[in-house]
Amino acid sequence: MANAIFLQYTAPIYIAIVGRWFVAIAGVPFLIHVPLGHGNLWRLLLLGVVQLGVPYVFYAAAIKHVTALEATLIPLLEPS
Repeated sequence: MANAIFLQYTAPIYIAIVGRWFVAIAGVPFLIHVPLGHGNLWRLLLLGVVQLGVPYVFYAAAIKHVTALEATLIPLLEPS
């Protein structure tokens, strides 16, 4: 219950950033075994920032203006 109260007053963008950092750290062991050339690394970073980062910034900004039910249903309806 105390965590829910803490999250209520935390900006959504910070929660999204922390979640992405956890996913990035969890994916590092898989990245070590796959050799990436210098030409592919910038493409991977571009896709990570543009395809995943920008929508989360918009979602974090919009989540303040919708109900909790809408905030949980919108990501379910979005095609990945």
